[in-house]
Amino acid sequence: MALSIGISATSAPAEDTKAVGTRYALFGVTPSIGVGLGFLTTEANGSVSSVDRSGAPIRPADTGETAAVTPLAHLSLGLESSALEFLPGRPSLFAQFDYFPSFSLTRNVASEGGGQGFRPPDAENFPEGAIAGQGSKTTIEADVSTFGLSAGLSFPVELLGVPFRVRPGVSWMHYTWDVEGRVLRAVKPSTIGSDFRGVDLSAKDSFDAHGVGPYLGLEFEPTAFGPLLASTYIEAAVYRVLSDQSESLDDMESFDDEFGVETYEANWSAEFDDWTYRATAGVRIYLAP
Repeated sequence: MALSIGISATSAPAEDTKAVGTRYALFGVTPSIGVGLGFLTTEANGSVSSVDRSGAPIRPADTGETAAVTPLAHLSLGLESSALEFLPGRPSLFAQFDYFPSFSLTRNVASEGGGQGFRPPDAENFPEGAIAGQGSKTTIEADVSTFGLSAGLSFPVELLGVPFRVRPGVSWMHYTWDVEGRVLRAVKPSTIGSDFRGVDLSAKDSFDAHGVGPYLGLEFEPTAFGPLLASTYIEAAVYRVLSDQSESLDDMESFDDEFGVETYEANWSAEFDDWTYRATAGVRIYLAP
């Protein structure tokens, strides 16, 4: 679900405008600008594994899943026509462009151990297991470049004396996922001394995704507040993903040092659900001529 606050305005001389319900339009079309908050959500799963040259694991492999809920800011530009008298119910046409800067949250879809960075104990002699910060993980994060389009019909309805509009339509959205993986393993065959081999494997990449699906909005007819008309609304959209839904990463590191010759390799993956969901609710303001 999401929360968004929209602001719409028209500015034209009275002789160039006409009412659309209790809204006002310039040459039969009402422009709008929206600002608000919201979020989208989908399911994601991932994996991480790492091995040495012989194929033996250097850290335990892991798989997992998470609900990838992403808070968003909401900026939109919209247009709505005057009533189409020739259609039953006298609906109007609407279309809007939405841009969603995200408040990105990093989520582990697979992880074991800490994986924050090597933290050896403050001692002259210790085993490799005493070195904190070892571990492995696969993380996902939504990028800020999320935007979309919605369009459909807006029907005037009255229920229990309350006028509002039902807005069925179709919505399209484009978004980007950042996927990152890391494996940290300390190699220290002896408990004597403080030297150790720090294996640090990591990779990061992004991929674009887009989806399309049904949209439904409900909006109350505006109420006058001085020179402004204000209305409240709620909307939701469901997107069937039509593009890439997964990303795979890998990294390799070789050593030839006091501990010998060795090569390590790690693999990470993240896969997203076929469906993504978004919803908004808020206030829309129109400037009366």
